[in-house]
Amino acid sequence: MGISNLQGTPWHIETIRKNESEPRRHRSRCAYYHPLLKINKQCHGSRRCIGSARCYEYSQISEEDYLKKKKETQAVKRIMKTKGYSLNKALKEYAERKRARAQ
Repeated sequence: MGISNLQGTPWHIETIRKNESEPRRHRSRCAYYHPLLKINKQCHGSRRCIGSARCYEYSQISEEDYLKKKKETQAVKRIMKTKGYSLNKALKEYAERKRARAQ
């Protein structure tokens, strides 16, 4: 389809925007988003997150849960950096440490 076929069509005028009453969204505050894998486990399986602005499954977590998720992410990144582990191995070690603390 060429530009000549678009004459008279207001394709350049309209844009998709959120309502003014909707709060701001961020993918790291989504309940389903995994920050290390950068995927949304609920919506798209193993595909990358498309972003919170366009996601229909977006569900915001509380500030307390967000800080907990952020702390866990930093701990796994620290394991990866200090020991040179891959992401999967670091996640397993973090889970083992967490289980050992719980007992």
